[in-house]
Amino acid sequence: METPATPSASATPQKRITEIDTLLPPGAGDALPSEITPATEVALPEAPRKPAPLPTNLPEGALVVPTPEGGYATIRKKAKKVGSGEDEVELRELTPEEKAKKRLRYNLIMWSVCFLILFVVFLVLAWPALFKR
Repeated sequence: METPATPSASATPQKRITEIDTLLPPGAGDALPSEITPATEVALPEAPRKPAPLPTNLPEGALVVPTPEGGYATIRKKAKKVGSGEDEVELRELTPEEKAKKRLRYNLIMWSVCFLILFVVFLVLAWPALFKR
C-alpha cells in the first residue's frame, strides 16, 4: 500500500485564484501573504508648543489670530458705513446672541405660516364633510 505524498514544509504554497483576485489590477495579487513585509515605522510628529498668552491691550473690534510661529497677529475689522451725511449708518456683524434671537424669530414666523397653510388645506379638504346636510 502506498501512502499519499504529503507536501513538504520547504515547498512553496501554490496560489489559489479566486473571483476577487480577478478584480485586482495586474501584478497586485502576485505576493503571497507570507511575503508581505510589515510597514516601516515612522516617528510621530512633535507635540505643538504651548501657545503664547493673549495680548491684553487690544483695541475695540480687533481680532486675534494665531500665527504658525506660535505668536498672535491682530486684525482690525473696519466697520462698513452706508449712506452719507446725517443718514450715514455704521454696519456691524451680529453677535452670536443676536443671531440666535433673529433665527428664533424667523423660525417662529415660518412655523406659524406653515401651520396656517396646513389648517387652510385641511378646511378646504374637509369642508364638504363638516357641513354635509
